[in-house]
Amino acid sequence: MLDRPGRIPIVHLHDEVAHYIKQGALTLHKDVNTRPVTLHDPCNFGRACNMCDTLRVVMNASVSNFVEMTPNRERNFCCGGGSAILFDDPEMYDLRIKFSAKRLSRYVQLVLARMETAFCVLPAPFVKHSFTPWLMSTSLV
Repeated sequence: MLDRPGRIPIVHLHDEVAHYIKQGALTLHKDVNTRPVTLHDPCNFGRACNMCDTLRVVMNASVSNFVEMTPNRERNFCCGGGSAILFDDPEMYDLRIKFSAKRLSRYVQLVLARMETAFCVLPAPFVKHSFTPWLMSTSLV
């Protein structure tokens, strides 16, 4: 998916994988993954690149128990990563943690409500980086 015009086609990995799944050229064994799995829609993927459906094509082909968090897609809570803009500013650290706590509290609710081990897919590296400090401060790890 191009977010700006260009002569050289640039395709995101998620788009490429979804394309091969839709074409039947890539078959995944989703029955192997039976635990509940949820997805955090990164702001850049959902709001900037309109990739929410693409991520769900991959998720539904990969796992048998995909559970949506709410809110999701374009209305999802921000993780606080800010496309890595906030990572260089120590004064913004607490704000990042506050943002990620709001999103992660939804994940914790999902896990506790289902009383199961659930996985949360974080398709962007800065989301993982934002969530880690909050997660490490809980008893979940």
